[in-house]
Amino acid sequence: MYAISYVSVIAVLFEGGIDILTVRDLSAKTVQFQEFFAHSSFLKVISAILVAIVACSSLLFGATNAEAMSLIAIATIYCGFNALMVHCRFVFRAFEVMQYEARSIVIEKVLILLLCGGVLYFGGKTKLFLGAFSGAYVITFLATFYMLARNIGLPRWSINWQYLWKRIIKPAAPYALMSFFMVVYFRSATLMLRWITGNEAQVGFYNAGYRIVESFLLFPAVIVGPMYPSFSRRRTEKQYVGSLLYQASRVLLVISISMAVPIALMREAVTGIFYGPEYAAASAPVGILVIAVIPLGMSWVFGSLVAASGRQSWMNVVILFVTLANIVGHYMLIPRWGLQGASWVTLGTEFAIACGNLWFVRDYVQGRGFLALYLKGLCIGVVPLVFDQLGLLPQALVLRLTAVMVMLGGLFLVFRLVTFADIRRLMSRGVLQPLSTTPSELPGE
Repeated sequence: MYAISYVSVIAVLFEGGIDILTVRDLSAKTVQFQEFFAHSSFLKVISAILVAIVACSSLLFGATNAEAMSLIAIATIYCGFNALMVHCRFVFRAFEVMQYEARSIVIEKVLILLLCGGVLYFGGKTKLFLGAFSGAYVITFLATFYMLARNIGLPRWSINWQYLWKRIIKPAAPYALMSFFMVVYFRSATLMLRWITGNEAQVGFYNAGYRIVESFLLFPAVIVGPMYPSFSRRRTEKQYVGSLLYQASRVLLVISISMAVPIALMREAVTGIFYGPEYAAASAPVGILVIAVIPLGMSWVFGSLVAASGRQSWMNVVILFVTLANIVGHYMLIPRWGLQGASWVTLGTEFAIACGNLWFVRDYVQGRGFLALYLKGLCIGVVPLVFDQLGLLPQALVLRLTAVMVMLGGLFLVFRLVTFADIRRLMSRGVLQPLSTTPSELPGE
């Protein structure tokens, strides 16, 4: 994780916000695919080469051990091919052919399980494990690019330097700045824990908690990802977009509370089940960081509209100050409170970013509907915590989990975050059906 974090921070300097720009531009003008993709993918290849050069060169001036240096070198392979793979997936989003992105994700995860699992099974060590991990992304990129070429087409491989600057680099600059700050505050705890404490075990314990948070990203990717092209095309239709925002917020709030509350209440047991008794010290960051899935879902919903509506430059000012506060917070709290200090800073950062994104699209969320939605979510999340503090929850793990989930389900129905109509639609047509709404369904409007 240290090697991947180290390379990721360098990579974002050259990534350029190209992926977000790709969805925004291609979703509105799919006919420009061949010229646009030729230039955007060219930049991706150049950035991958630059990342490898800068990352490996920087090791000559850093005080890091030989094993970390070799891991960082291997991580550049993962970083480059992951960037190319993700770029192809964003093209699928722009064309709204999400089935190909889904296939790419399935290939990625299966390969990771097979290759990395095989390394562990046969007793391989860290270098071979990261090599297998990187190899999975090389193969996944090739498969993803094949799907793109077969179903959308190949670009014309001719580079117009004026087009490259005016149509790709310059308009992508605000998104590039956003991406840089985001990666810094996402990865800062991992890097600073190692730099300040020099304790690699603490880096592992922190990332045990953050792995759970990152697993949550599947849900906003599935729910909000397909909506981004609609935000880009119909950003002037505030009532329609506001309705989509409300329904996406409602679904993600239900999912995030259902994930965060049980894990936070049963953090020791969850940590033991996921990671084993050696990771008992990770239970504190697991319990704190899992709460971050709630503001993370909010950031996906409102941040997508910030980018689609062309307001990213203003949001970048907020992200800049939040990122600086994040670094200062880690510098001050890690020496005193270690893992818990790093976890609380990360949680605070996520809430600050979510509030910033919400502020810049507040004209889309006017009315009492959104305020009532999040107040209801707060009440629902607090009730099981109060029962726990009063000693009213069973101690046996299965009974405790059952009681919490039944309590949450009942509260969702009482507060109407979930309705019986939603359940019927879910049973008959799938989880995304509740998002297919008319603007009149937004409460308080």
